[in-house]
Amino acid sequence: FVGGDFTWLPVSIGALASLWVLISFRGEEMDKHSQYGPLLGAAHLLAVLGFYRLTKDSGSLEVSISWLVYAIAVIAYAYTRRDETMAKSAMFVLGFAACKALLYDAASAPTVVRIVCLLLTGAALYGSGFLMRRISTWRTEKPAQP
Repeated sequence: FVGGDFTWLPVSIGALASLWVLISFRGEEMDKHSQYGPLLGAAHLLAVLGFYRLTKDSGSLEVSISWLVYAIAVIAYAYTRRDETMAKSAMFVLGFAACKALLYDAASAPTVVRIVCLLLTGAALYGSGFLMRRISTWRTEKPAQP
């Protein structure tokens, strides 16, 4: 990435989109054969690196925000699909982004930005925790009888 060269952006977006299309349409089938975890890991790694490269010139806080938004979007998508494996995999991205926001960004920010950073990170963690608590009850629920 030299001098604002964004030639990598279409390739990165295309690769990330193709991974998520594969996960969306073949995820359940791959989950049965234990091939789902590495694919989710690759998608998350590609997204984290892509968002870093896309937002690093804006500032460290924007990088953390992009990672938090991505992790929350994945957890929300997993919630709509009722996919516990996907939701748990996004917790690694969420934890990494929250640690970075709390330990690095909040420490180097002015007071007002620090307060906003802490509030937004807390809200993201609370909302994700709420969804994860709901997701954890899926195993104990009885399936609907036709």
